[in-house]
Amino acid sequence: MDFDLSRRAALSALAAAGVAGVAGCTGTPSSGSDKTTASTTAEESTTTQTTEQTASDERAPEPADSPTAAIEAFVTAEDASAFQGPFHPLHPFSVEQLSREEAENLFENSTFPEDVTLERVDRDVTVDLVLSGTLPGPDTERSAIEDTLAGTDAAVVEVTYESETGTETVRFVTVEQADGWLILAQGVGSQGESPDTALAARVVSGVAFEPDQNAARVQFVSTVVADSVTVEAVQSGDTTPTSTPGSVSYLEVGVEPGGDEVVVSATVDGESRVVHRERFPESDRLVDDIEFVVDPETDDRDAIARVNFNDNDEEGRVRVVTTVADSSSEAEPVGSLNYLNVGAHPDGDEVVVSYPVGGDTEEIHRERFSP
Repeated sequence: MDFDLSRRAALSALAAAGVAGVAGCTGTPSSGSDKTTASTTAEESTTTQTTEQTASDERAPEPADSPTAAIEAFVTAEDASAFQGPFHPLHPFSVEQLSREEAENLFENSTFPEDVTLERVDRDVTVDLVLSGTLPGPDTERSAIEDTLAGTDAAVVEVTYESETGTETVRFVTVEQADGWLILAQGVGSQGESPDTALAARVVSGVAFEPDQNAARVQFVSTVVADSVTVEAVQSGDTTPTSTPGSVSYLEVGVEPGGDEVVVSATVDGESRVVHRERFPESDRLVDDIEFVVDPETDDRDAIARVNFNDNDEEGRVRVVTTVADSSSEAEPVGSLNYLNVGAHPDGDEVVVSYPVGGDTEEIHRERFSP
């Protein structure tokens, strides 16, 4: 396998192969704190690493003393052996899953962010959180993750670094084993909000496009929860606002016949949010519809959102995220997908679909569910 990836791109979870990581920086944790600041200066790492090459059947994980030390061992690695050391066997970078040759190829074709800060954050580690990561990925067996997390400590570490576009953050999941801490997952989502906070506004029950009239009608729920609502057609530029959403049942906007995007924003207690987004014509967009299923028979999660895709020839990678359950799933090429499932909160959730992941990523669909 020939890797041609940079760890900066990987850290952003944008690499086509789904690789995510940080490297090339050294640093020492501050006294009494779980935060580490690292830089590319040539200092000696405080994390002991075994860099001696051994036969493949002798390679083994090298646990670290703390969650941040496990990430630091990765970012300060000076060769492929040290690079693989801090990864749990479920992780694709581990010595159990990545051959010596593949690891050396990946390591040698890596570039380095200039500054990295590591910080352990207070957050519960669940199976869904691990599955939401870019790696090991949503196809990992849930039972294997459950067994790994059972009866042991786990922690989330936020890795912040400076890129050409500004400050970026990636989150890792580490797990404590008998001899120390190993990296289990990376690229997990940010802390999700509660349904009451994230879904404070209730507005849209559906959108009907009327091609003969070049219009879109946004139908409201029976009891609107919002102080004001604005519907915008992005391409045509037509906008329809209302400061009394409770007194109307729908709003209409004119759409561009060749294709448009309808965006609905709502304001509650002075805070405005986009609450709905979908594209026209329906036959040409990636997302056909979204099904919310509470207590699904074929999934052990409390609820899921199933994003169904239209037939298309797109070859890029698509990402689906729920903002409340804080779950995500992504796959490529999207043209080969019928649907993607993602964990959802049974009391209500919001699904955001982005495409193409790894390029000029855009949010292409946003939809809310309330039971």
